[in-house]
Amino acid sequence: MTSSLWQALEKLGAGEFAACDWRHHLGDDWESCVPFLKRVSGHAETVLDPKRPARRLDVVPDGPDGFVGIVGDDAPDAPPLPLTTEDIAPLIPDWAAIATALGKALGFTTNRYETHGLTRQIGTAQNGSDTIRPIVLCLPAGHFGDHGRIASDLVARRDATVLLPSARWITPPIQALASANRLTLVSISEQLAQLTTVPALATPFPVAGSKKRKKPLFIVQSGWRWDMLTIEVASGGRIVASCDGQRKDHRFQKSNAKTHAKDYEILMRLALEPKWCNPPTGSPKNEAVRRQFYRFRKTLDELFGIPGEVFDMKGDDWKPNFNVMLHNDLSGVQQRIASSKKERDVFEEWHPLSRADSAFE
Repeated sequence: MTSSLWQALEKLGAGEFAACDWRHHLGDDWESCVPFLKRVSGHAETVLDPKRPARRLDVVPDGPDGFVGIVGDDAPDAPPLPLTTEDIAPLIPDWAAIATALGKALGFTTNRYETHGLTRQIGTAQNGSDTIRPIVLCLPAGHFGDHGRIASDLVARRDATVLLPSARWITPPIQALASANRLTLVSISEQLAQLTTVPALATPFPVAGSKKRKKPLFIVQSGWRWDMLTIEVASGGRIVASCDGQRKDHRFQKSNAKTHAKDYEILMRLALEPKWCNPPTGSPKNEAVRRQFYRFRKTLDELFGIPGEVFDMKGDDWKPNFNVMLHNDLSGVQQRIASSKKERDVFEEWHPLSRADSAFE
């Protein structure tokens, strides 16, 4: 399975299109991708104009066996496009063939096929003795409003891994829905790009966390909510958490000798400014930051085990539902911020991502 197939699906969608349309987008990979397409009855009513791919040409008969594509207006600016019966054969993605190939490439079992909707369960996966997790494939139809239809389909999904053609479908509303329903969103294009040429050495498929769930710091009581939790961010990767009379220390392990754990850095940032906003969709950093923030929310869920949503995800700025502040041993940071007239500059100087100050070591 090549990346060309996913690029074609991004441009055309998973609907019914003429064979010549698919061939135009697949290029040299046409022959290798044919097994993932399925012919349906009839013939295509329109085809893309190879000289102006954004324009559609109407398909009309030309003689007893031939067809042509013509500009559908009163002032055609190009000669008719000769077409054969094979050119206008309508093809749609073969969900079963695609699912089988993805299962082999990404390492899950293709043992279930739903037959309707933009999102369909195609298999299951399991890490060790963890709960079996459904694998759901999403193939947008290529129509206006696909994002809304995907969201509607995913509302009923719980504790599943959702495969999407590319990261552009992982929008903030879809992320919020995934967080609420405990869905893992995976960009197929990105995941396949990480695979090596030797299948046995392929990157393991992230159907769920590869590590066993950690024991929460607290003995969670009935009725606990996230707004009852207070996290004090101390120096050296340490936090002090308290909730309903219970108080616990926790230290995040450093990523390396010089770098604090990303989860600790995010908490430090939230202590200085209690809100989070991912980079704009399409930004080069969006995918990496989005994934790190997803892992951060999962870390908090494991650390504290409190039911409900960790963040209020309404609007562009996501606000923590818990209380977070700097610990007394970082009073120097608090004093610098309080005395500075340029809080943004102080934030950047003391932010752990800057690596500029030894107070966090």
